[in-house]
Amino acid sequence: MVKIRHWTLPNGFKAQVTENDLKLVEEDLSEDLQQGEVLLESVYLSVDPYMRIHGDPIGPHKTMFGEACLKVIKTRNGEFPLGTLVLTNSGWRSHYLSKDGKDLRSIPYDLGSLSPSVSLGVLGMPGLTAYFGLRILEPKAGEICVVNGAAGAVGSLVGQLAKQKGLTVIGFAGSDEKCNWLTNDLKFDYAFNYKKISLEDAFKKAAPKGVDVFFDNVGGDFFHEMVTKHMAPHGRVSICGSISNYNDTEKHKFPQINMDILMHELTIRGFMVYSFAKEYDTAFSDMVPLVKKGELKFKETVFEGFEKMPAAFVGLFKGENTAGVVQETLYDLKLQDCTAMEPEEGFCTVCDCHWLQHKHITYEYVTDHIHIRSNKDMTLVDIDRRITDLRNEESKIQDIYRKLVRFLHINAILPVNDDFIEYLQYFIREEQMKQSAGAQNTEIIGSLESLRDDYNKEMGLYKKTLEEQKNSINPSQSVKPDEIFILVETLYELPITGKQIKQQVDGIRIGQTRSSTQRETFVELPTKAASSKVMLELKEIVSTQS
Repeated sequence: MVKIRHWTLPNGFKAQVTENDLKLVEEDLSEDLQQGEVLLESVYLSVDPYMRIHGDPIGPHKTMFGEACLKVIKTRNGEFPLGTLVLTNSGWRSHYLSKDGKDLRSIPYDLGSLSPSVSLGVLGMPGLTAYFGLRILEPKAGEICVVNGAAGAVGSLVGQLAKQKGLTVIGFAGSDEKCNWLTNDLKFDYAFNYKKISLEDAFKKAAPKGVDVFFDNVGGDFFHEMVTKHMAPHGRVSICGSISNYNDTEKHKFPQINMDILMHELTIRGFMVYSFAKEYDTAFSDMVPLVKKGELKFKETVFEGFEKMPAAFVGLFKGENTAGVVQETLYDLKLQDCTAMEPEEGFCTVCDCHWLQHKHITYEYVTDHIHIRSNKDMTLVDIDRRITDLRNEESKIQDIYRKLVRFLHINAILPVNDDFIEYLQYFIREEQMKQSAGAQNTEIIGSLESLRDDYNKEMGLYKKTLEEQKNSINPSQSVKPDEIFILVETLYELPITGKQIKQQVDGIRIGQTRSSTQRETFVELPTKAASSKVMLELKEIVSTQS
């Protein structure tokens, strides 16, 4: 039996989030799996502000909603072998049983040396939110971008992505320490502690002519003042969240802002990141290399121990955490080689826990992931990228090769030389006429007829083989003649091997042209030919007759 622990939300959140809103529930689960089932253990659990208002509790226990990174510890599903890391919205629980694996998602990129926790942070939902939330603002180089909640998981990424697009970035956070991090480490142009300076004074210094794009994580008074006082004409606003209001029980009534939006011709747009699910691969292809190179920096506040889930969540609304919070639970590779672990079985000599389920660590820490790329690292990354590119080209070449082979099979031409048959028939008739005149040439006639029959038999085998090949090909897989040119051009345009392929094809064409010219110019009488078995036999027959 496996003991599963849940953090549940039996009565919802009332007003201010407190640890008492969440209750710990335990249940036993059998380890006898049915076919297709997968038993997983939580490695990292996400803790994000949106959980305050989005996502209903899960299942009969009302387990707290949230995304998780889990490891397969027992399986009867071939798609998910032991040790596989996956993502799913299983909520705050220590273990999870998937009935068929359809609710599990593989991490859609190579982690390399990155911690799996990034799949819930910078390369997870927060990172995707920053990427698409900034994209809908259509930022342009030279514009001014403002982001509040700028030290959070989403805001810190928005600012960096905007900087890479050539914008002037202004961030607002709740402490001097966070502001120093934004300007010193993330290279924001300006960072202001909103507790110490008004927006009016901040923008007098940083954006006296107004703000072009505003990414709003906070809502409330900040949003209202931005829209009514500090946006430039044709400014764009992206509404991501409203953490300042998540704990409020009453709805706020702000003065009308319709005229401010109208007079400044503003565009204000809310968005849900899941609406962009079909484009996630595009975001990952852009962001993963930046993270691995250290060009997109991030922080994670990591709480170790499943018991600390409520404290981690409450801390979000008190401004205690920097960037995203990821709850590390039972899995820590560093424990595997700990001297307190019995080397053969991996059980702790102090508390008898296995290293995979060790629970005695209760400290918390903050990690800064800053990647410095050495020459060696650059070389390895470049080699790895080139290998990947070559494998992709290999796959394309193989696909084109299969299509070309199908085309050749369907459209193959028999190597029949009717002139050669007529030539043999001419010799046979000549010999038959000589025989009628009394010549003793029966053996010569027999040899010529045998040669003719062998040639016809060989052509028959060719024809039968080609017919069988054509019949074995599915018509839906056939390739049209005009597609051949497109396939060839695709080969030539491959960035790594295309040029070499074209050079080889051009070389073959030149060789064929020269060979053809020589045959046309220097071909000799059949009696001198020596290029095939048929011609050798014909030469021997003619020589005998002579």
